[in-house]
Amino acid sequence: MTPLQRRQLQVFREFRYQPMTVRSLVLVNWRRYLVTLTPPAVGLVYFCLVYNILPPGYGAIGIAVVLGMLVGLLSRDLGTLRGSAANWPVVREVIDWEKVDQRLAEVQPDDGLTRNGTG
Repeated sequence: MTPLQRRQLQVFREFRYQPMTVRSLVLVNWRRYLVTLTPPAVGLVYFCLVYNILPPGYGAIGIAVVLGMLVGLLSRDLGTLRGSAANWPVVREVIDWEKVDQRLAEVQPDDGLTRNGTG
């Protein structure tokens, strides 16, 4: 099992007895959002700082592009998270929790593979 697969099972187990909401999923993935949203945020700050230095219109275009990236990222992810939260009650009922606990209890050998398990 790869580290990513292990993490997914840990998240499943975390939500076994509590409701999965968009808010709880965002909190579970906060590091991912920090990494994902940092470049557009830096770009937005950059274009705001150089707005008056750039030729007329260029700063506004840069700000609009970066804001569009941020809105697109958040819209896509919120839709995905809403779908995951809505489907969770059904998924939770069909998961074999004994197998999940068994897999998480297994000792992970240090096999030198990359995250996707391809070496």
